[in-house]
Amino acid sequence: MPVYKYRTHEEAHRARWLEPGDPRLHRRLESVLGMGSWLFPRERPPGVHKFRTLEEAADWRAAWKPKPRA
Repeated sequence: MPVYKYRTHEEAHRARWLEPGDPRLHRRLESVLGMGSWLFPRERPPGVHKFRTLEEAADWRAAWKPKPRA
């Protein structure tokens, strides 16, 4: 991994910035989103769910209750 030296904080900040359309932007975004899905996995199926009663909704919520993290 290369080591870079910067004289100011502003210079370091500008070096990290990627312009729109930069091919590295896609890889960086994919990496961040991948880490997010690993840290916070989806615990419910996506979409809107309708229930006839509050009891039905409570039962559905209980079935999808988040599992404790190890």
